Amino acid sequence: ATAASPRTTQCTICHGADLSGLAVVPALRARSPSYIARQLADFKQGTRHGLWSPLMQPVVANLTADDILNLSAYLSSLPPSP
Repeated sequence: ATAASPRTTQCTICHGADLSGLAVVPALRARSPSYIARQLADFKQGTRHGLWSPLMQPVVANLTADDILNLSAYLSSLPPSP
């Protein structure tokens, strides 16, 4: 989520250094782990069709199920934005 990876773009580039969101890009921290996992899976499967969804599809394309689980656990463990 916060470091470079050979499989994906780090979340902080678009969602902010502290993952609290930027302008129209939503916050990721302190969200429900099931919500995060479902959204990432929907982006990956192409079943999410919001205005900004096409930007997320290449980001999640190479994530494994374990990656999604780990990201969901990490992001949900962060405290809410101050």
